[in-house]
Amino acid sequence: SIVNVNLEIKSSERVCMTGYKNSGKKTLMNILLGILQEYKGVVAFNGLSFRDINRNSLISLTGDNISQEDIFDGTILENITLGRSHISMEDIRFAVEKSGLSDYILALPHGLNEPLKKSLVSMPSVLMHKIIFARNIVHKPSLLILDDVFDGIKKEEKNKIMDFIFDPSQTWTLILLSDDEEVMKRCDKVLLMKEGAIVYNGKYDAVQLKANFGEII
Repeated sequence: SIVNVNLEIKSSERVCMTGYKNSGKKTLMNILLGILQEYKGVVAFNGLSFRDINRNSLISLTGDNISQEDIFDGTILENITLGRSHISMEDIRFAVEKSGLSDYILALPHGLNEPLKKSLVSMPSVLMHKIIFARNIVHKPSLLILDDVFDGIKKEEKNKIMDFIFDPSQTWTLILLSDDEEVMKRCDKVLLMKEGAIVYNGKYDAVQLKANFGEII
């Protein structure tokens, strides 16, 4: 459970949320994403209470790999766009390139129109993660929330994706759930959670000095 959390994240800020086992960080993210709706207190976006915001409108401005389902029956294109008609081919090319899928898709017989069957998906999990990441960024969200987005990705590709999501030209507000020190070093601030509370909120250089911090990385 979450207790006494008082947190402000500024527009375009890069934040890493980390914590000990059962620290409550995923619960907090589920509240921010509207997945968990039973909570005490106030969650506000741009000064408006979450309870007063149309959730579909908020979803349209958010990219995340937590609330969305995995690969489903349909083409790669459909898995990336989710049927959002406003997404252009330029947006799709952008997402495919930045997620590291270009070479893979070029080699497929049907390219973006290659069918995927959820029950028969045999592609490596890292490729599925990349497709979901492309889905997260294709609409260029205002808020991007990612959980272990670099899991299984080789270091060279990881660095490219990190350079991209942390690039100042990308104006989204970025929240990463990660125990990765490289991620923490790039963020404006690190939130360290324990037993449902934020026990540290500040720069990585200071948080690493916290007692027992090494237990979580």
